[in-house]
Amino acid sequence: MIQLRTFQPEDAEKIISWVDSPLVFYQWCAGFLGTYPITGENLRQYYEKEGTDADYHVLTAFHEQGIFAHLTMRFLKEEPRTARMRPMSGSAQNYR
Repeated sequence: MIQLRTFQPEDAEKIISWVDSPLVFYQWCAGFLGTYPITGENLRQYYEKEGTDADYHVLTAFHEQGIFAHLTMRFLKEEPRTARMRPMSGSAQNYR
């Protein structure tokens, strides 16, 4: 069964392992996390800072084999019923 939970600091290393090139990095975060390569510590620090915003949610998707996707969702203040989402998923080869 697939489940979602709040991002945990220990998820960071797995998530950044999916970012294996500058292209993937910029497609995922558009550079807001700095420059490639990113570290787990960079990701944790960014989410600690952003986590103070009640309209910003950082989630991790997982199943019996571990985490396989990551999602950030920000509700827009000017349109509270609208959210911007930024997904990231791991390689399918990790689950064969």
